[in-house]
Amino acid sequence: SGMRESSGTTLSISQTSYPIFSSLLEYIYTGDLFPETSKTLTVEELLDLISLAHTYNLAKLVRITEFLLHQRIDGESVTQIYQMSHLLG
Repeated sequence: SGMRESSGTTLSISQTSYPIFSSLLEYIYTGDLFPETSKTLTVEELLDLISLAHTYNLAKLVRITEFLLHQRIDGESVTQIYQMSHLLG
């Protein structure tokens, strides 16, 4: 097709980090996040994931991520989570 992506072996995705994109693909292919994935993502990564899920209108992934964030809310993360909730509406 003449596009760089069609002949290259590497795809560059600058919108997000590898762990977040990997989690997004995991969800797209399985309809869920594996428990190992859920445990390893940081609050910051979960906030990135919920933003990406919202961007691509993946309502179930938004709910899963909300649940995971709810489990991890503490004095340090409450402000970040609050700010993200207002950005996403």
